[in-house]
Amino acid sequence: MKRLAALLLLWVAVPAMAAPRVYLADVSRAKDDVSRRASLPDVAVRPIDKCLLLNFDQLEIRIDNLEAMAWGPRQKDSARTLVLASEDNDDASQANQILVLRVAP
Repeated sequence: MKRLAALLLLWVAVPAMAAPRVYLADVSRAKDDVSRRASLPDVAVRPIDKCLLLNFDQLEIRIDNLEAMAWGPRQKDSARTLVLASEDNDDASQANQILVLRVAP
């Protein structure tokens, strides 16, 4: 089985502190298995490399409480769609949102 070398990360900010961000993370050089450790305070762990792909501060829409991210259908020109979703927590000041972004090939 081929090892996955990269993945997308959705960083969700504390409300009103900063906008959410999407990163591309390179895990090809990750060697630290911390799955059996109860905590990490005294463990020397090498962080993965990541690249910022999208800072939602750059969009001219209010982004609220993003909680889900998945690849959507591929477009005819080979572009991908990235689907993100938020929910309102039964709070009138928040919004349910579905965002669909086109990712160029």
